[in-house]
This record gives sequence, structure tokens and C-alpha cells, in this order.
Amino acid sequence: MENIGLMDKVKEFVQLMKPRIIVLLATTGVIPYLLAGGNGLVNSIVFIVIGFMSAGGAMALNSVIDKDIDVLMERTKNRASVKGLFSDRQIVGMAVILMALAVVSAYFVFNWLAAAFVAYGALFYILGYSLYLKRKNVLNTLIGGLASPAPVLVGYAAALGEIPEFGWFVALLVFIWTPSHTWAMSAYYVDDYTKAGVPMLPVVYGLDLTAKATFVFMLITSAYSGWLMWIDGYSLLKYGLWGTTNLWFIWQGFKFLKAKTREVGYRTFKVHNYWLALQFLLLFL
Repeated sequence: MENIGLMDKVKEFVQLMKPRIIVLLATTGVIPYLLAGGNGLVNSIVFIVIGFMSAGGAMALNSVIDKDIDVLMERTKNRASVKGLFSDRQIVGMAVILMALAVVSAYFVFNWLAAAFVAYGALFYILGYSLYLKRKNVLNTLIGGLASPAPVLVGYAAALGEIPEFGWFVALLVFIWTPSHTWAMSAYYVDDYTKAGVPMLPVVYGLDLTAKATFVFMLITSAYSGWLMWIDGYSLLKYGLWGTTNLWFIWQGFKFLKAKTREVGYRTFKVHNYWLALQFLLLFL
């Protein structure tokens, strides 16, 4: 095990928690929380911290589960879990503590339903996706995507103590968005996934079919988001911004469809992230 300073260890562990992913997850959670009437700066900050602990703990635990394949892939071979900066026991222990604190905090600060959805999101990601689906089936992204809407459901539950009909519709947007987002990302890292034997769509069926499937799902996702904006309440400004962001979204998908390259796939993945955050911000209008 390498010997490094305390602050360096903290930084390395935070990287295992995948903070950039957590920022997007937090956006899909805190916006529904505020829209549903969640108020108070302190409660909002606590909500974000709970999300960071829950998702971050699950991501860190995933680094132990995936250690044997992370060592084979260029993008993951320098993770702290692979380099031995922490023992597996240390990572698992800290991850479990973070997730447990998230669930307990959600229960006492908000309510049992919020705590239940916090637990659901973390456990389905670990048990359903990481431990089983990821390595077993090319449909891993489709089924594993059932964990993706958890932050939305936590947000509504924390504010209301229940999930309204519109809350389920918003959660469904994240679920529908997840496959094309992951396929575009895996297109860029296809060589890594092939080396590690992970049956992602481009590994099993190639970039051509991946680009086609990604574009089709992007069209479905865009159409669904348009319907969601409509039932949320029509305004000229909202639909003008929706049209602009979705033309950009679909155009990027079309470029991937035509190019069928790793590089365009990666740009499509990045556009997915910005697009989802923008759609959630549009719900405020």
C-alpha cells in the first residue's frame, strides 16, 4: 500500500466517489425537491449532502467490486482502489458508513419515504447493476437504469412525503435518458470494455448499431421531454428554450449516427449530461 499524506488520501477517496457524476445526480434531485416546495437553505444543503454520501458511497463500493476489471482498463487503472492506496476493507467500511449515514439522515431530517428511496438507489446500483447486470448482459444499461431516477424520487419524497403523479413522470425522463447516455460513453471506451470483457452494446454489436440505437433513444428521450414540458405548463419562453436545447441534442445524436466514431460518441455523451441538467432547469419556468 502506497504511503501518501492525509490530504492526498482524502482527494483520492473523493475521486473514487466520482464527484462529477454526483453533481448531475444532485441536479436531478435538488430541483424536484425545490419544485415540490422544499424550503430552507439548511434543509437544501442537507439534502445535497445526503445525495453526496449516498451516491458517493455506492460509487466507492463499486470501485472494490470492479477492481479486477479496472486494472485492465486505461481509464480506471490508476484509481486508488487499483493502486492500493486503500485496502478493500477500508473502502468498503467508509462506503457503508456513508450510505448508512445518508439513509439515517434522510429519515430523521425528512421522512421514511425519502430514506427508502435513498436506500433503493444505492442498493439497486450495487446489487442490481454492479454485482450482476454489468457483467452478465448487454441489456445491463436498460435494466440497470432503474436506479437512475432515485434522486428525483428522493427529492419529491423529501419535500412532500409522497410521490405525486408528475414526480413519476419526471423520474421516467431520467430512466429513458440513461441508455443512450451510457451507450455513447461506452462507444468511446469500447477498447477498454472489450479488454475487460464487459458486454456493453458497442462491444457486443459494434459502433454502427450502437450509434443507431443511441440516436433512436435520443429521439424518444427528446419527444418525451417535450411532452413533460407541455403537461408542466406551457409558456413561450419554456418551449423556445426547449426547442433550442433539443435541436442541439438531436443534431449531436445525428452526427454520431453518421460518423460512428469513438470521438463523436464521447461528445454525444457529454452533450447528454448538459442536456439533462438544462431540461431540469426548464421545469422552473
